[in-house]
Amino acid sequence: MLIGGTYPALMALGMLKPAPAHAFDLQSEPNGKKVLILGGGLCGMTTAYELTKLGYNCTILEARERTGGRCWSVRKGSENQEIGQNKQISQFDDGQYFNAGPATSASLTYWTKIRSPTCALLLRSKKEIK
Repeated sequence: MLIGGTYPALMALGMLKPAPAHAFDLQSEPNGKKVLILGGGLCGMTTAYELTKLGYNCTILEARERTGGRCWSVRKGSENQEIGQNKQISQFDDGQYFNAGPATSASLTYWTKIRSPTCALLLRSKKEIK
């Protein structure tokens, strides 16, 4: 089974063309420009972090009541409600949890810098996996 190697293998066989990727250079002087970011998951938070370091004024819009996107540890009392569905409330005992999103993250260094409540859940989960 090819995991993570399918794309390069198909490119080597000539079955896929390389995806165009071009480096870009953001201006270090944003001149007061504002950026609206849709989603408070890993990508949204990372984008806001990097742009804020360059001096942009970032606002993140998140549809859920929590940040983290797919990175989420369900604990006792955690609530989730999908559109058109009943609200679900976790009834786990104290100390029990379920990682409903990715178990690890390549962008974990950003979460340690952001210091969001979701970060603490990710860090604790990662330590318990080892």
